[in-house]
Amino acid sequence: FPSHDKRVGEGDGNDETITIDLAALPAEAKAVRIATTIYKAGEKGQNFAGVNNEFVRLVNAETNEEILKYTEDFGALVTFTAADLVRTEDGWSFVAIGEPSLNELNDYVNAI
Repeated sequence: FPSHDKRVGEGDGNDETITIDLAALPAEAKAVRIATTIYKAGEKGQNFAGVNNEFVRLVNAETNEEILKYTEDFGALVTFTAADLVRTEDGWSFVAIGEPSLNELNDYVNAI
């Protein structure tokens, strides 16, 4: 769940952080998609080209292990899918995706 949303992007490090407690998810939840998007990109005429030093990373909060980090220039994109966490019989597995999209959030969600 969002714990920090810094929309101006000033400073170094993680400007926005989301924490997901996988154990707290209902049993019906089979997967969690990790994606980042520019909020109201079309309305504001924005995309990732206006973001400096953008990155998406996934960290295990218990071990502080970095599982994934994308540091690419997302350019004219407005949404970037980093990974899926998929529930299995043994717990959760990680599936890297690394897929860019020009779709804004509502269109993106409706397409999956």
